[in-house]
Amino acid sequence: YVQAVVNAVNETGAKNVLYEISNEENYSTQNLNWQTRMIDYLRTLDSTRMVGMTGFVNNTSTANTAITNSTADYRSEEHTSEL
Repeated sequence: YVQAVVNAVNETGAKNVLYEISNEENYSTQNLNWQTRMIDYLRTLDSTRMVGMTGFVNNTSTANTAITNSTADYRSEEHTSEL
């Protein structure tokens, strides 16, 4: 499925596409490892587009460290500051 999506995006010739693996998932080592594998896999299919990882909804300190240390091209950590 992932390869079909990449092929379809590339066939359109669109230049303004980036990939985000998941958004606001629950943090777990298994989830982090899956997202990392997906980032690496997408790069083998399309090295011209950015691949990102965004914040997890729980375990903010550990999750933010994992995101910061990830191999993603762009990152969006969860923020805990109050208004």
